[in-house]
Amino acid sequence: MGIDNIQLSAFLQQALFKNNLVGKVLKSRSNTVSNMKAPIDFLGGNSKNIIFIVNNSENKFLSDNQLAFTLGLIKACNISLNDIAVVNFAQYTPISYLDLKKQLSCGKVLGFGVTPADLDLPFAIPFFQMQTFQEIGYIFCPSLDELQKDTNAKKQLWSSLQKIFKIDKQK
Repeated sequence: MGIDNIQLSAFLQQALFKNNLVGKVLKSRSNTVSNMKAPIDFLGGNSKNIIFIVNNSENKFLSDNQLAFTLGLIKACNISLNDIAVVNFAQYTPISYLDLKKQLSCGKVLGFGVTPADLDLPFAIPFFQMQTFQEIGYIFCPSLDELQKDTNAKKQLWSSLQKIFKIDKQK
């Protein structure tokens, strides 16, 4: 074995050549790749920056019943599916409010079956109460399935939606 054939372990190479340019470039690339998240896929057009976050592990977005219920909600609020983005939390766990803010330009976020803690928000609020944080309004509710079964919860949700979307109370 001559001097031209010396084999150095990866640990020894890193220790000996820690300040070389190649090592820095490789470290930089690996950090960038690990910090990047896949783009958030959503249902709708998000033209009014309104995010509906659901938590449905069985469907990509919503079941047929949940979609029908959601379409009824948004129609009552004088908005359409083109105005909102439906994001399925179960498809992107973990996802944070920062991810939503960076990728979806949200102004209002309505969480159905998720909590502020699920989105790494630094506060807790009761269902149906609006909280503004970093210029985004948040409301959290029970899941869409639970709302469909609970008339009282639907009334509370409707009251909150009237405030958020400035809907005439006589509807």
